[in-house]
Amino acid sequence: AEVFRIPKATLLRVEGSYFHGLLVSDYWKPTGPDHTNSLALHSPTFDQILAFLETGALPLDGLSDEELVCVQESMDYLKLGSIAVAWDLAWSSQMYQRSVDDMVATKRRNYGSHFVTGNMPIAKSLVRVGRNNVGEAYVGLYQRDSFDNNKPNEGYTIQAERHGQGGIYRRTCFDGQVPSPFTTYPSFASDEVVGIQIKDREIHFEKNGVDLGVAFPLDETCYFLYPVAMVYRAGSFALVT
Repeated sequence: AEVFRIPKATLLRVEGSYFHGLLVSDYWKPTGPDHTNSLALHSPTFDQILAFLETGALPLDGLSDEELVCVQESMDYLKLGSIAVAWDLAWSSQMYQRSVDDMVATKRRNYGSHFVTGNMPIAKSLVRVGRNNVGEAYVGLYQRDSFDNNKPNEGYTIQAERHGQGGIYRRTCFDGQVPSPFTTYPSFASDEVVGIQIKDREIHFEKNGVDLGVAFPLDETCYFLYPVAMVYRAGSFALVT
């Protein structure tokens, strides 16, 4: 097991955390050799947790899908909060500009289909489709390995369309684009929230928090899915927390 030596003041910085609760109450008593205690955490990514405790910022650059999930599990276990989901323009088309907090991605020009993708794999994504996007916008969850931000990729999407004439699709490298078994689709207006969620290894889509039902079984090869959005014309997508 790897040993980390951390000042008590650092562990106490986040009020309400696992460390704070144990140390403030003086409940946590070292039981291991050299005055140590053990935690069942992922040690290769514990440096990220330490950086968060020391600086308030959580460094995620260069982490794999598996490592990102391990960091989130450690954050949850230690009650340090969730990783902030944001648009990641390093993995997105250069046609998009982002807001200061990376929560809004805006495409300024009417020039082809371009994708914007999130910074970490998640089980649920909520995206507010901006004005003038309805009918041209797709929202979903995609795999990021071998991702190309300027063409269709593997994953699941719903088309936000005004008159219920859109579609819900699964696209894989094996069988191309496959429509869902749905026979009717919801109508979307500007500024409505499109949701997609993985529940019990099934893909569900939502409109303004209302579950539309099971669209697909989750492909057995899909483990890490990132939020993604695409629009043909100029427009914007806002992540909803």
